Amino acid sequence: KVTVSVLYWRKGRMPKGGKAAAEKAKLEAALKAASDDARRLYTTHEKERKHMETADRAALDAEQFERLRERERLRGERDAYVEVEEDLKYLATLAQTEAKKHSTWGAIDRNSWLPDVHDAGQIAAFLEGWAEEQEYALGMMDRETVVHLKVSASQQGERNAHIDNVVLQRLDTPPTAVYRKRRVEEDLGMAVKAVRLAEDIWRAADEAAMAGDQSAVETHRAHLRDVYAATRAALDRITCLIVHNVDVFADPEDDFLVRTAPPANESSNPLIKYGICLRTTEKRGGMGVGSQLMYQNIAIFIEPKDSSSVRLPRALGLTTNSLATVRAMQLAFDPCSVQCKPGEGQRFIALDCILVLESLTLPERVKKTGDWGLRTELTTPPTIQRNDYPPHSKKGSDKPDLQPDELMMKVTFELPKNVVIRQNNLKIGKWNRNTRQWEHTAVATLTQESLRRFTFLTTDLTTLAVIQDKGHEVPYESWRINPVADDEVVVHLLGRLHDDQHNTDPAAREIQIVVRDDQCKLVAPADAELAHLRGAWLPPPTLMRLLARAGYNFLLDDADGFTMPHVLTKSRALEQKGYRDVALFASRFAVASSRHNKAGEDKDMALFRLSKKSRDPDDFDAHFEPSPTDEAQWHSVRYETSRCVLAQFREADDDAVLSPIDGHETHLNLYTCLAAELGEETVNRIAKDSNPLLQQGIYSLLSLARPFSWG
Repeated sequence: KVTVSVLYWRKGRMPKGGKAAAEKAKLEAALKAASDDARRLYTTHEKERKHMETADRAALDAEQFERLRERERLRGERDAYVEVEEDLKYLATLAQTEAKKHSTWGAIDRNSWLPDVHDAGQIAAFLEGWAEEQEYALGMMDRETVVHLKVSASQQGERNAHIDNVVLQRLDTPPTAVYRKRRVEEDLGMAVKAVRLAEDIWRAADEAAMAGDQSAVETHRAHLRDVYAATRAALDRITCLIVHNVDVFADPEDDFLVRTAPPANESSNPLIKYGICLRTTEKRGGMGVGSQLMYQNIAIFIEPKDSSSVRLPRALGLTTNSLATVRAMQLAFDPCSVQCKPGEGQRFIALDCILVLESLTLPERVKKTGDWGLRTELTTPPTIQRNDYPPHSKKGSDKPDLQPDELMMKVTFELPKNVVIRQNNLKIGKWNRNTRQWEHTAVATLTQESLRRFTFLTTDLTTLAVIQDKGHEVPYESWRINPVADDEVVVHLLGRLHDDQHNTDPAAREIQIVVRDDQCKLVAPADAELAHLRGAWLPPPTLMRLLARAGYNFLLDDADGFTMPHVLTKSRALEQKGYRDVALFASRFAVASSRHNKAGEDKDMALFRLSKKSRDPDDFDAHFEPSPTDEAQWHSVRYETSRCVLAQFREADDDAVLSPIDGHETHLNLYTCLAAELGEETVNRIAKDSNPLLQQGIYSLLSLARPFSWG
């Protein structure tokens, strides 16, 4: 049958059912081949899987064994380090006790009649007494008048014979013009003393921050809010005294009353510049107050928005017969930012240039009748009447809202001499009382560099300030610490470069701070605006705070990082442990940043470099400063919250290799890591010879600048 089927197939005829059988045979052959291939692949895969599983199990066992070894090693190092740590704490306690004694004796010659910054009762009594004294001066005019009626002899028929004229007589002597003028000067002087009290409170808060007493810091900040509020209220009462006695204070030839405190003959950089337009003259044929407001002696000018406008906005109300005016003040301190809510990030920081521009309504002018002046007397202490600008539209009013062009005006001011000009254009912000934040509203352009004058356009008369991005310096381009002596190191911080940098020289961005014991002093940059910081030894928090107010801010919290999503802040546990280790060895070893730290994605890991050689404490003339670019002079350190190791990464590498260098293992901290490298006895001697006060100063400075997070 098979033969016949084949013959039929050869002749082109397939037996019935033969085609299906052939297809089935072909399919079965293919399935058998596929099955054989699958079985062969499965067998090969199983061999490989078992081999890899064996290798993985061996690697896992080795890794687990290594972790157990590491854990036991770190536990042993931790137990051994307890004794070393106790010795270091004992030495630190002795040094700090001795330093506190000297500090207490040294503070005797700095005592003043200002209240004790640690005594809330004294501060409250000082502020209340000052306010009561001002209110008494405002209400000194007596309310009672005795009238003696006397008539001439021709009127004797109608009047008593002894009455021949009319006399108005006060029961007591009213305040003289000299007294009122002296009162204004004294109150401005008291405002200066209040600002200096606030600075003393700031320093007390700085000391509490160094000691880690957060409760005391919050208490001091509450006192600061009270002092600044009292100072602003005092300036309002000064304004009341002036505007209710315009005839006493006005200059017949000038509409503007301006004062500086301290006076110009005592300080070239006053804390308070005060000016108000009293509008006692209406200039004809010239520039009157409706055209411009020129507070000449304090260098504040309010003018039309451009040359095409000849008058200030009509919304100001500076018409001939109106009582509207503008008060202009410039403060070299920030009374607002202390109100910021703790824990909430701030995008901007205010520099020491606060402009308070306000629209006011003057009381009725003194009416002249011959030699008499008729003044309205009040039964309650006077207050100032502020006007909103831009004005709010009244409910139900058919008038359309004013457009920004109708409200715009140009303001010119002079930047204080303790603020560095770092950009060609400065940001101007206004204080939002609801959010307690500075809001960017305008840009000020440098118009006269020799006079440090800037001009900006605004539609707001309110509390304004020169502001700066709080993260202007971060991420740091680099940082390093160079040891100089057993009690002295130099810290370098190089901030970020910006496109609109006024001075593009890298030296203009590098802050150099010398730390000696627990005090520090600015070394560079050499800007004239920072001369007061280059000549004084200050606690690290105080120096960093004053630097921030001058234009170099290195004080940021985790919450401030919301504007810098590209920067990962490190954990506080890592920073506290790491900065203490760095401070312990900073007087002998140089420490430098690593560019790979910026690419880190682990909050509990920081990368930096430590010099291989140490400073010789017996060679006083040696200049120990390893080159940051010479890789051969540096160890690369991978520092973690729970361990530390000398790693393989180099600055020239594209990607950081975090593995330990050959022959090295992880250790508890920098002390035990160096002990494995240099020997326990050598490192123990270095640690115990380290100056505890210097350690505290370096730790405080690093905790403020936070180079692990921002560097």
